[in-house]
Amino acid sequence: AIAPLAAMIPPPPPAHLSMRAEIEWLAGSADNARGVALALSSSLFIGASFIIKKKGLLMSVEKGGSSASAGGFSYLRQPVWWLGMLTMIGGESANFIAYAYAPAILVTPLGAATIAASAVFARFFLGEDMHICGARRAPPERVCVSPSEPEGGGGSVARAPRGLLHECRAGPCRLS
Repeated sequence: AIAPLAAMIPPPPPAHLSMRAEIEWLAGSADNARGVALALSSSLFIGASFIIKKKGLLMSVEKGGSSASAGGFSYLRQPVWWLGMLTMIGGESANFIAYAYAPAILVTPLGAATIAASAVFARFFLGEDMHICGARRAPPERVCVSPSEPEGGGGSVARAPRGLLHECRAGPCRLS
């Protein structure tokens, strides 16, 4: 039983590879390396686009426009918001092209890098306070409610860290 497992472990990379050759070796082929590079760059572009668009929304409100959550459309006159939209389109295009070079099993999980990129960008460009698990202060309207809790329940147990851990272990949660 041990011999088949040992055969599955790839050999170490050859010594003295260039950076490009090492990436190709890790990805399995030059096409896979292109797909991985496109997927990672798309994550950076998409993560940055969230921050740029949020900057545009904030600038719109600072200039006296109504907020998007209040039904306002003044952000559409903000060049910064449009720059964020173009950045999003560029990132999504790179992600789409990545699937032409690499299989979905390589490209799809790399989309999670968008979350990390946007969290880092939010910290540096928006000054949002983060900790190791995400946002330090969740808005009060975002309470994890278990299926057993009645609709509109207080959710005070779910707001406590131990209660939230219990709710997530107990089963699927939804945001209310």
